[in-house]
Amino acid sequence: MPELACEACKATWTAGLEDLLRSDYWPATLHFATIYATDVFFSFEEMKMAAPGLSCQAFLRMLDQRTVRFGRVSIEIICPF
Repeated sequence: MPELACEACKATWTAGLEDLLRSDYWPATLHFATIYATDVFFSFEEMKMAAPGLSCQAFLRMLDQRTVRFGRVSIEIICPF
């Protein structure tokens, strides 16, 4: 994880799992190379309720298409201080 700096209080820290979870993100890999916004899990659940035949693979393909269309989004970690 990169070292982060708070613009308001100038403190620096290395974000960890607790910081990600507090900011509504979930690590997809052990080394935090990929993280998901937790709302993606709620979106999948809602879509499964509306369309029970939707596969996980179809949902992932849809997410891939969103990434291609809109690009990656940078994250903002909430300052722990």
